[in-house]
Amino acid sequence: MSSTHTVTVLRGFESGPTDGNPPSLEFSIPYLRNPRSVSTSGTFNVTIFDYTGEILYFFNETLANETAPTVSMVGYSAPNNLYLQRSTEQNGLVADYYIQLQSSNYIQESDIIWFKLPDGVRFSLDTECFENSTQIGKQLPCDISSD
Repeated sequence: MSSTHTVTVLRGFESGPTDGNPPSLEFSIPYLRNPRSVSTSGTFNVTIFDYTGEILYFFNETLANETAPTVSMVGYSAPNNLYLQRSTEQNGLVADYYIQLQSSNYIQESDIIWFKLPDGVRFSLDTECFENSTQIGKQLPCDISSD
């Protein structure tokens, strides 16, 4: 799923044409949201038009080379909160575990959440997938597997 987000500079050069060497344009765009993934993004696309709409300069992913500007995140976000509560703390008994995860990143419909049980905690013969999520308000589809 992809969407297009653009910034257009209109009438940014009203002071007159630049003489001599081409100018270096520098600006910042505040409050952009970084990608959710640590995978490298696509390249930034730039097109400069003259006043009639004719293209003067065009740079996009198909023209990109190794120096094209992309975005890469350097680390994963940790959850803001991970809370665990058990119905019993008695060793060897079957217990119901309540898990509350407050993500630090937004979650999309196609995302997968993977919970790995710590050493010593095992599925019982009666283990089932999650009950209804109180936040989402519906049954969460899941698979249970063990090695």
